[in-house]
Amino acid sequence: MRHIVMALVCFLLVTVSCQHVGDHKPPKSYAPQRRAELDTLKKNREKWRINVPRKYTIEITEWSTFRETKKKLVFRHDQIVVAGGSPMTITEFNLLFKERMETYFDLAERSLVEADAVKILYDEKLGYPRRLTIDWDFVVIDEEEYIALRVIDHATVGLDFTPPFLGLTEP
Repeated sequence: MRHIVMALVCFLLVTVSCQHVGDHKPPKSYAPQRRAELDTLKKNREKWRINVPRKYTIEITEWSTFRETKKKLVFRHDQIVVAGGSPMTITEFNLLFKERMETYFDLAERSLVEADAVKILYDEKLGYPRRLTIDWDFVVIDEEEYIALRVIDHATVGLDFTPPFLGLTEP
């Protein structure tokens, strides 16, 4: 009987001591530096909303330890008219049509609140996050995310792109 009680006590001690340390820390957004980074994100999000081009392409490269994905999204009046990329599953391809620049602003904001380490570089002119480097948890290996975004304003490069097969006409 004594052995059973000791085994139970040991089990409980191990269980309690193995709980994730991060569960007991306050959210990272409380740190003064993170608050400043959230303010910077807010200002850049507003800059993007004010300066968003009428027709543009977003080139996206996402990579992690095991995989790299490249995507291109072509927008007109903030609506996707063409999407593509590789390598992607059908589900990932279908999700492309829900992506917007706001998707990446939201990811940056969530990472500033939840991740252990975040580095964000913004485009000076348009304000969008050009590069996101996120380490969600220092303890976990291979969950890091790296994302590079590039916006091409069709007006500045002389590209007047409207895919004829979509039946779109210029206003």
